[in-house]
Amino acid sequence: MQSPLQAADAVTLPHPTEIVSAGATGYLTRAVYPSGTEYRWTTYADGTTRYLTTPRTAFMGGQSDIVFSRKEAEDLYWINDMTRTDNGIRYALSHDNRSMLRGIAGDTLVMSYTDDDTRVLDVNLVRRPADTPAGGDVTVIPGNARMGRVWASTPGTALIQYYTGIGADLRTFLVAVDTVTGRAVDGLRQTDSEQTGADAFAPAPTWRGSSAPSPTASSW
Repeated sequence: MQSPLQAADAVTLPHPTEIVSAGATGYLTRAVYPSGTEYRWTTYADGTTRYLTTPRTAFMGGQSDIVFSRKEAEDLYWINDMTRTDNGIRYALSHDNRSMLRGIAGDTLVMSYTDDDTRVLDVNLVRRPADTPAGGDVTVIPGNARMGRVWASTPGTALIQYYTGIGADLRTFLVAVDTVTGRAVDGLRQTDSEQTGADAFAPAPTWRGSSAPSPTASSW
């Protein structure tokens, strides 16, 4: 019998398993084999593992107990609440098939679309209709920007990276966005243009802002 996992416990994952996302009650892992990809959800409380075996389906998450699943060639993202004792599916989200999934924060999909003619960028937060009565456009990001990476931060917050300019004028920005309102919850921060997205969470000297990122934002 497996012993319960504690918050401070180290978990050893067999090769080629990797952690996709971790929530309050468990974590999602993925292992890629020649025969296909295997997904599992493991709970901290008792170490039990649930195999996620829907054929031709990818599972993904953003630092919560919500796991999204999407079948090949479909535009639906299914919300799976892993705290439930049944199969966990409670809602499906559809989106414009021109949009690209950029990241997940909790129960929110961060999508973007760049118009082929105008090159204007549109960033949208996709949630259950009941959760977003006024829509989910992220207007703080300028239309002439190019999308970078997206990270889940504190509950209800997504960190979105984007770029403006090219060559010597290339600039990289990071903004914390409320996943319900789409509004910035902190001041816009500019990072060194040569930094990668992960390096944006480096100590204070690399930031051109009034303060360093909070421990909560950088600990995921």
